[in-house]
This record gives sequence, structure tokens and C-alpha cells, in this order.
Amino acid sequence: VAFLPVHYSHLAVNDLPVLLQKISVIAKECNVRVNQITHVKEARIASARPGQPVQPQAQGLIPVTIRLDLVGGYHNLGKFVNLLENAAEPMAAQEMRVSSDRAEFQKLRINLTLKTFVRG
Repeated sequence: VAFLPVHYSHLAVNDLPVLLQKISVIAKECNVRVNQITHVKEARIASARPGQPVQPQAQGLIPVTIRLDLVGGYHNLGKFVNLLENAAEPMAAQEMRVSSDRAEFQKLRINLTLKTFVRG
């Protein structure tokens, strides 16, 4: 489990649609097609255990998993992932599966799982 710096400004849980829209805009700017975006909020943990580092859940944050089904060129997809990981909102690529796109010969298909945190 990654620990987040305290200086990040986290979106409120009600602002998740804004974040998903931002992801779509970044994809469009990178010439990456988004076939699907889904998100799942995970359970919040009330507090950290004594003697343990404070985890995001203990700071009142709710973990959110965002799954993306993307199609694009190699360099376009790399730029997209880089922009997401360097966005103002804390997001990290948690899992990525890459395959060739059968419909478009020179394109790749990526199933990308992102992890972020929102204020509850």
C-alpha cells in the first residue's frame, strides 16, 4: 500500500465525475480513445493502528479504483499515462495490460487500473 504525501489536494467524493471527465479530456488531448471508464469506491478504514504510519484511509480518505479500456498508439498511450501520474490529483497506475488491437492494426489496447483517493 502506497502512502500519500499530505500536501496533495484531494477531491471530494462528490467530485468523482469531474475527475473522470478530466481523464477523458487528457485522453482526447493525447489522441487516445476511451472505450470505457468505471470506478469503484472501497471501504474506508476508521483509523491507523498504533505505531503504524498513517495511511490515506486513516486521514479520512476513501480509496477509489478507476478502470479504463483504452485504444491508441504506443507514444500516445505513454504520454497519457505520464500526464495522469503527474496530474494535480494523486493518481497512480496500479495495473496495466497491453495487447494489440485487432480492429486497428497500428493501435494498442490497454486495460489500465488507476488508484486515487477522495475525501469522504
